[in-house]
Amino acid sequence: MAWSPDGRYIAAASRDRVVRVWEADTGRLGSRLTGHTDNVLGIRWSPDGTRLATASHDRSVIVWDVGDAREAVRLVGHRDFVEGVSWHPDGTRIATASGDHTVRVWDAVTGEQTLLLRGHRDRVWNVEWSPDGRLLATASADRTARVFTADDAEEKAVLHGHSDAVWGVAWSPDGTRLATASEDATARLWELEPSTVEHAVHGAEGAAVNSVAARSGAVAAACEDRAVRVFREGSRGAPLLRGHTGAVRDTDLSPDGTALVSGGTDRRALLWNLDAGGEPRELDHEGAIVESVAWSPGGDRVATGAQDRSIRIWDARDGSLLATLRGHQDWVVGLDWSPDGRRIASCSDDRTARVWDLSTGREHVVLTGHDNWVDAVAWSPDGAHLATSSADWTVRVWNLASGRTERVLTGHGGRVPAVSWSPDGARLATASHDRTVRVWDVRGESEPLTVGVHRDRVLSVAWSGGSRLVASGSADGTVRVWDADMPLEELTRVARRRTFRALTPEERRTHLLAVGEEEGRGGVSRPG
Repeated sequence: MAWSPDGRYIAAASRDRVVRVWEADTGRLGSRLTGHTDNVLGIRWSPDGTRLATASHDRSVIVWDVGDAREAVRLVGHRDFVEGVSWHPDGTRIATASGDHTVRVWDAVTGEQTLLLRGHRDRVWNVEWSPDGRLLATASADRTARVFTADDAEEKAVLHGHSDAVWGVAWSPDGTRLATASEDATARLWELEPSTVEHAVHGAEGAAVNSVAARSGAVAAACEDRAVRVFREGSRGAPLLRGHTGAVRDTDLSPDGTALVSGGTDRRALLWNLDAGGEPRELDHEGAIVESVAWSPGGDRVATGAQDRSIRIWDARDGSLLATLRGHQDWVVGLDWSPDGRRIASCSDDRTARVWDLSTGREHVVLTGHDNWVDAVAWSPDGAHLATSSADWTVRVWNLASGRTERVLTGHGGRVPAVSWSPDGARLATASHDRTVRVWDVRGESEPLTVGVHRDRVLSVAWSGGSRLVASGSADGTVRVWDADMPLEELTRVARRRTFRALTPEERRTHLLAVGEEEGRGGVSRPG
């Protein structure tokens, strides 16, 4: 049901497929609009009050000329029911939300589709234009609300927090906050004040970026298209290092940034001299796919981890094998050297992380606690702690003296394949399949800050430029560098204002449409 902007009419959508318009003062039925072939679930007046847009289970939206009681244009393109419909503030465009997981934007006069918004992983129930018409907010059964730019469909924010489907979303009059209503019986208020800065974007020609490493003003990217790309600050383009015959799984730069090691599915690790160029030196891994590589702090050794469950230590100068470490029961997928170079940490699909004493070649400690594969491992700069990230969606911080977990960081909405410790030791950066890059205060004094959002899974993360910038690589084919240099007090302020509180039952009844009423209006049951 919807009031006309001037308050003279009331329009109602119905499961009988008919749209009715009444005079508000007399209650007289003015128009009876027919044309939909299934339940009509959404209805909105145009800003000038001359047209109605209605959304239906017949997968279409009809724009009606109310004065003539006729169909003006029909919007067709969704592949599932359409429930959400919203007019641009100037009345020239219409946004629609559908069970096909998409939002579409249409020319309100011609009916031509002008934009397609993707990102949600389940049905999209609602869509709303921001008051200035620059942004679109969406609500979905995937338990998130999202914010997109209305000109190019760039995803600007993913709002995680609800524990069930998000049914509705509404903008504050000034466009700085969003309210969301959910099947979890809560409403939440979100602060949308900008809190992230994208410092740089590097393209990988569409190839997924499996790993990034950053040192001395350079960012190296291991890519799915068999290449390693090296992006340098202030330069255009990226030199392509081609030598692998399979996807490159991991890469690391030497401490001085003059050399690089890479490993891939072609069962090889390669050592590259970035200054001299030429062909790389091959490290023979005896037929095992190389999942992880790491350069020692002193620059004289490199380590590789492989699907044969082994860790190999190599002389970086001549490529000779120095040691082989065995103990993991599954693929070794992550490595990191201790700051003093005397130990190395590894993690594996066997759900453990291990610390090895390189003077003896023996395990120093085995860390257990994750409920799924352990994807990445990172030493704290002081060497006293280790951070691990996992397919169980969590990050753990371990005290190496006791071998126990000190903190479990939760909040990501998907697998966390990468973690990196800031050089000052105060923060952790994480990358997740939920497409976000987050920065965590290690001391636990503030909530995590989402510093970046990619268009697809984020696969890797590394600090760049000291403790100020964070580089991330994604399945969307880009390397992005984000500004994370915000004072702790500001991080705390933004995080705490993002969700204020849940509304009381009385406030929900007064200000928001209850879930039961929503179901009654459209006959929509909670998605399974």
